[in-house]
Amino acid sequence: MNIESELIGYFKEKYDVQVDTTTKLIDEGVVDSMGVMELVTFLEQSFDVEFEMDDLTEDNFASIVSVNKLISGKKEEL
Repeated sequence: MNIESELIGYFKEKYDVQVDTTTKLIDEGVVDSMGVMELVTFLEQSFDVEFEMDDLTEDNFASIVSVNKLISGKKEEL
């Protein structure tokens, strides 16, 4: 399973919402600030990455595509 599919499944299971890769996660109210922090915990555990404070921007969590880019970038740093 790829990162984007995993994230779509996460939002379906956690929030019972159907999202696609371009759904505006924050702008459309799928997640709020607390939801972003829960997502960060999920991502760190699921993809074995660690985020810095500088990573926690609205742009990085705007959509599944942007989250995927963030995770992929973190994995390349390893």
